[in-house]
Amino acid sequence: MADVGVVRYEVQLDDQSTDQNIDKTEKKLSSKLGGIGKKVGGVAMKGIAVGSAALATGTVAAGKAMLDMAGDVSKTGDEIDKMSQKIGISAEAYQEWAYVFERSGADISGMQVGMKTLAGVITDAGKGSEGAQEKLAALGLTFEDLSGLSQEDQFATIVTRLQDMESGAERTAVASDLLGRSATDMAAIFNMTAEDTQALIDETHEYGMIMSDDAVAASAAYQDSLTKVQHTMDGLKNKAAAAILPALTDVVNGIADLATGSRDADTVISDGINGIADTISENLPGLIKRGTEIITSIIKGIANNLPALVNCAVVMIGALADGLVQNLPTILDAAIKLVAALVKGLIDLSPELLKAAVKLVVELGKYMVEQHETLKTKARELMDKMIEAIKNIDWLAVGKAIVDGIAEGIAKFGSSVLDGIKNLGSNALGAAKETFKINSPSKLFRDEVGAAIPEGIAVGIDENEDMVFDSLATLTADVNYNLPDMSAAAENLGAAITASSSASITVPLIVDGREMARATAWYTNEQLAWEARG
Repeated sequence: MADVGVVRYEVQLDDQSTDQNIDKTEKKLSSKLGGIGKKVGGVAMKGIAVGSAALATGTVAAGKAMLDMAGDVSKTGDEIDKMSQKIGISAEAYQEWAYVFERSGADISGMQVGMKTLAGVITDAGKGSEGAQEKLAALGLTFEDLSGLSQEDQFATIVTRLQDMESGAERTAVASDLLGRSATDMAAIFNMTAEDTQALIDETHEYGMIMSDDAVAASAAYQDSLTKVQHTMDGLKNKAAAAILPALTDVVNGIADLATGSRDADTVISDGINGIADTISENLPGLIKRGTEIITSIIKGIANNLPALVNCAVVMIGALADGLVQNLPTILDAAIKLVAALVKGLIDLSPELLKAAVKLVVELGKYMVEQHETLKTKARELMDKMIEAIKNIDWLAVGKAIVDGIAEGIAKFGSSVLDGIKNLGSNALGAAKETFKINSPSKLFRDEVGAAIPEGIAVGIDENEDMVFDSLATLTADVNYNLPDMSAAAENLGAAITASSSASITVPLIVDGREMARATAWYTNEQLAWEARG
């Protein structure tokens, strides 16, 4: 057998000692692994020889099938064992209720929560809790009614009482109080009758669906053994890997040192590889020994029991063959009778079938021929009636009815439209009044418009008062200039009056500049404006 292998790598370094150390390491590792490979090869050849002999007898294939079947069955039994313990019921009861749940579309895993909630309610009721006692009383039960029953019987009693209640909110509330949130998933079971539930439970026994307690226990033990073997093999693997990890770490560190250009990297890598080789050399014989012992034990077990296995296989095959041989005449006779009866039935009925088929075709053709003219006439009559019906329609009346309908609709709903328009106008007017605060007089116009008018006038007067005062000054100058003439005229007028009458009249003349300005302001402004335009 060829050597197991040689570890090779190449590193570009100037130091010639690196290549020399690597060559030495390769030779050492190749020598050690080569010897180990020869030992493994020898053991493997022996195993292959024994295995070939076993395959020749066909026992290995049968054994594998049996192991696969045992594995499947043990998984089912182990699940039953563990789930029944979690829920707190027997393995048999678990299988019964699992079938009921599956048939009703529910999930058996929800039963665990329901059983836990129910156990809590029963326990609290036994301690005197009025709330818990009321929950049981809703189904007509007391703590004493349930305390002496097993958990599976307690659950069955609760389910039966819920099934006797009418479907509705009350039953849902009671179920939730006693079974928790799992009650929702069990709704389909509560809709069944107690008789239907019992019928499903009976089916599990009648059709052999129930694994016995011994079978469940054996399944659990077998799965536990498989788990133990798996962990044992994992332990061996971990130990083997752990033994070479230190040396492997040195190799990895050496590779890292190579990246940094360390001159000691080749030595580190070489030492690491040597360590791996030494570790394998030290531990592999023990592993080979254990593997050989395991294989030898299996082979011895098969060899020791081979006569019994072969005998069992022969008995099974013989029993199957005997059954076939013994029943072959009956099977063949039944098959022949079945085929013969089928053929005979077809032959016996073939005349009638052919006759009926021919008669059917002939009668159908004959009817079509006989009724040809009638069918044509009926079709023509139908078309004529359709055309006549269309012609007889008073399309003018139809149009008038459409127009009348529209007019009637307008007349019927016109007032509503007008009322709507009026209401719209009224609402708009009201909204305007409200917006502008109109209430005889308008407060909005009073505060926002009227008040601004005199303010604007006052601003205009303030901005143009110089023009007014200039006019007043001119007017005063004119008055002062003509005042002597006015005084002389007045004196002449007074003398004339005195001469013509014995009465004396005194006319006081008071000139108030402010009043005069108010009286002449408009004329003064007009004059000024005219002069500005000219």
